[in-house]
Amino acid sequence: MKLIPNLIPFNLNYPTKKNIPQNLLNSEISSQFIPTTKLIPFKEQYNNEIKPHIIRHIHYQFGVIGKRKVIQFFFRKTPYRMVYNNASDKNASNLMEAFPPNVSMPNLSVSSSIARILRENALKWIVEAFFSELNYISFDEPILDGVNPDCFIIPSIQANKILDFNEKYKNNPNELVEIELKDAIFVEIKAYHKSCLVGEKELLQAFNYAQKGGKALLITTGTIGTFETVESINKSLINTARTEEGVYDLELFQKFMGKIKSKYRGLIKKIDMREGQDSFDTRGIYISESSKLKKMYKYTKGWPDKIEFKELKTPNDIMEFLSSNVKLGIVHPDAFESLLKNKGLTKVAALLTRISDLYLEEIILNPTLLYPR
Repeated sequence: MKLIPNLIPFNLNYPTKKNIPQNLLNSEISSQFIPTTKLIPFKEQYNNEIKPHIIRHIHYQFGVIGKRKVIQFFFRKTPYRMVYNNASDKNASNLMEAFPPNVSMPNLSVSSSIARILRENALKWIVEAFFSELNYISFDEPILDGVNPDCFIIPSIQANKILDFNEKYKNNPNELVEIELKDAIFVEIKAYHKSCLVGEKELLQAFNYAQKGGKALLITTGTIGTFETVESINKSLINTARTEEGVYDLELFQKFMGKIKSKYRGLIKKIDMREGQDSFDTRGIYISESSKLKKMYKYTKGWPDKIEFKELKTPNDIMEFLSSNVKLGIVHPDAFESLLKNKGLTKVAALLTRISDLYLEEIILNPTLLYPR
């Protein structure tokens, strides 16, 4: 495989429990809250918008408890979180400073873009925690021959090989260099709400990594869809010649994309847009499915005549994959959750569930829900 020699070990430090602002709603003093404002809707403005829009279902309200200023957050008009206005959350505030929103947000809340980053960071942390238990080391977003997976996992016994690799080629930080690594795994993560299906685009993205060397895993908190279209193109590939450039037959790939566009057009119609921001995100993911696959066409050069993968539906499936010859594994969230529990990683499993279950609006109101605890 070819890698850029600047591999960085994954290192994400979350606040300790004592540094996480207390939710006063569950305390005795919450009954002493006196509001000083009406409910205020959250607003946000994307770069392509002329003016801010209101984020549905969430509000905030200022008030006091005794002499101390307090913010109360509401989800669907129900009190959701209450915190002192002068409390701090360094993890959330650092992210907000790195990616400042166009509209100011109340203290201790985050923008929707940061809420998505928090989902992704939490799932990366889970992947690192799990593989660390198996004596693997995780690296964050390596550059791999023109693409960059979310995580790169190698057995810890090969750590020195990576250190030597980085040191030897430190003067060539942007040059792809060949390296042999046994049992390396590329991991593509999709930190979706459980209402969002993971489909062909995500599968082929991970499949492409597996063709670069090593194995690949697709790990998600969304729902694994069905892959009839992939099975269909596999049948056609057997009897179809490639182009002179070595990529898949263009007409065949266009038919494949046509089936996908039709499939997701039907799924888009079923989305209830009243549910909130995750519905809009899911719609955007589905709309982009065929267009992003179109961009992947060039990567089919050198791909085998069959897109092979295995759905990992049980804890045993996941563990067997690691020592098997299968190049691509699609991890079902329920199986991953069960495996984490089997390994004694109950807090890690609980975080996986929260990523899947929490609406984006809930994370905006309380980003600490996606911190390990």
